[in-house]
Amino acid sequence: MTISPRPLHELVSVRARYSRSVHLARDWKSGVWADYHLTLSALEMLRVLQGTWNRPADRALTLVGPYGSGKSAFALFLAALFGGDAPSHALLRAHDADLADFFARPQNRLFPVALVGSRQSLAPALGRGLVEALSAQFPDLAREIESELEAAHFAPRALADAWEKAARGVVAAGFGGLMLLGDELGKWLEHAALHPGEGDIFVLQELAEAAARSGNIETGGAPLWMVAVLHQNAEAYAGRLGRVHQAEWAKVGERFREVPFFPSDAERLEMTGWALQHAPDLHLNGQFETLAARGPLLVPQSLPGTLSARFAPLAKAAYPLHPLVLLLLPPLFRKSGQSHRSLWNFLSGQESHALGRFLRETTFGPHAPLFEADALFDYASEVLLGGWSAGHLARLWADASEAVERTHSLSPLALRVLKVIALLGVLRDAHLVASPAILEWALSDWNGRSVTRAARRPISRPLWTNCSNAN
Repeated sequence: MTISPRPLHELVSVRARYSRSVHLARDWKSGVWADYHLTLSALEMLRVLQGTWNRPADRALTLVGPYGSGKSAFALFLAALFGGDAPSHALLRAHDADLADFFARPQNRLFPVALVGSRQSLAPALGRGLVEALSAQFPDLAREIESELEAAHFAPRALADAWEKAARGVVAAGFGGLMLLGDELGKWLEHAALHPGEGDIFVLQELAEAAARSGNIETGGAPLWMVAVLHQNAEAYAGRLGRVHQAEWAKVGERFREVPFFPSDAERLEMTGWALQHAPDLHLNGQFETLAARGPLLVPQSLPGTLSARFAPLAKAAYPLHPLVLLLLPPLFRKSGQSHRSLWNFLSGQESHALGRFLRETTFGPHAPLFEADALFDYASEVLLGGWSAGHLARLWADASEAVERTHSLSPLALRVLKVIALLGVLRDAHLVASPAILEWALSDWNGRSVTRAARRPISRPLWTNCSNAN
């Protein structure tokens, strides 16, 4: 079949959800969550929540993880799931039927209140957010709560009473309880740390205690949950306060069960492929499968768990990334101290050597183009390196980049080989070393013919050593 040249971006694109940050309150009812990819980390968090039905003391939780790790997207999915949305339940059922059955029970359907933090006082924000969320379905209850909160000047205890009253109201209407989903809680905590006299931290204490005593419907209770999303634990925001305030913040932090949300490298491999969307008429004609199949044979130890058996389809989903590039992305962004959001910026960005720019500037023809490891080295050197703080890894990158820049006698192909050597050397993954076999895989053509053996010969041992940071 003859393939007419086409711009690559017409065949491969980045899903819109990965090209911008999720806004919980704005996106909840817009359907943005509909292409949510349920990861193992998300399933584990759902199991944690399931356990809180019988443990009210654990109903105040903080979901802690780095930027871009999917916390806000998960909170968005929770809002839809607990709100009784059918597609979200179908998605969960495809992954875990028992969990889906549990959350599908009418008595386990919660009334979600989705709020996003900002640098303002916490109590009025939570109070007004509650009133707004109730106003459509429970207008009388919303007006009553609003009046009581304003009369009490949004005092911490009055706010907790308001949430408990709202929980009783929604339970009386047939819901299984009330859930506060607070994204970007850190912004409220930043304000609280700047204005400790306002006592915002005690608002969290009162709410956590209210959730812990909310009980179960079977015993006449009105269940209340609080799930707050953070980038670091709550006490960290009190670092610049005095010891007395730090001790107060630490005690409040103990009222919450902290749940880490750190996707594994294996999850990030899957998410990278999920973020890339292929047009129906993208045809790789078996070429890419042959290339991807070499991965588990060359680097089986770098594919955790059952990933080795699934690597070929995962790599195909991440086309046009070379399979080696797919393996290198998680350790690159993890070891460089960059957030998960930086990975999504790489996929959709228009900076030099970003994948988004590659998609825009590259043509798809008879031989499908690949984003290869030497281009990833260029991206790291030109985009990531400038944002790194001084440290051992930053020095390694600087040394490797300088060694590559000083090289003027190598052919273009040999220079590409050298960049792959430098990238592997800096990352220092024991399972991904600059061996001849991996270098040939990294830069071989579609038919598997080696194009690197001759290119390696002009690279002197001192230069190889400088770029690979070998001992």
